[in-house]
Amino acid sequence: MATGFLTESYINFGWFGPPIVTFFMGILLGLFDKVFLRLGSGLLLNSIGVVLLPQLLQVESQLAVYIAGLAQQIAVALVTLAPIFDVHRKKEYRGGRTFVAAGVSHKPGHPVVLN
Repeated sequence: MATGFLTESYINFGWFGPPIVTFFMGILLGLFDKVFLRLGSGLLLNSIGVVLLPQLLQVESQLAVYIAGLAQQIAVALVTLAPIFDVHRKKEYRGGRTFVAAGVSHKPGHPVVLN
């Protein structure tokens, strides 16, 4: 039977476990949001983020299995989806949009994407 990460952190680290593990889970989820769900992340990373979002909603899973399974799904999605996007484009559009955020400027008064 799997316990949630809060229960697991209490079992492993005592009273200090839940705040520490919750803090690091917040960092992990914030990193996931910044890498996969931002507009400037590109089509490939946004697609992977949307597909993996239901995995983040699972409450009853062990933390190690949770993180390892998430990393494995990201790797498989990158390997299988990366070649597809450039194959189905017309020749005049190839290379026009990047898969990851490259050349993005967040300064006011500058264009969002630099080519």
